[in-house]
Amino acid sequence: MGDICLHYYDKQGRAVLSDDEDPVIGMALEKVKKCPNVVALAGGSDKVAAIKGALSGGYIDVLITDYPTARLLVTG
Repeated sequence: MGDICLHYYDKQGRAVLSDDEDPVIGMALEKVKKCPNVVALAGGSDKVAAIKGALSGGYIDVLITDYPTARLLVTG
C-alpha cells in the first residue's frame, strides 16, 4: 500500500477508499491521473511495493529515486 497526497492505494494502484469514504481534503487520485506531468520522489526498499502500485495505477510520469530502489524496481 502507498499514498499520494494522503490518499491510499493498493499494489495494483487502486484507491483503497472511495472519494465518499475518504476523509482527506485535497486532490483526489483520479485528478492526479489527469495531471499532464506528475513527478514523484520516493526511495528505499520499503517503498518498492508502493512505487510499483503508483506506476501500475498510472499516477506518476516521472520517478526520482535512488539506484538501489531503481534496481529493485526493474529486477523484481
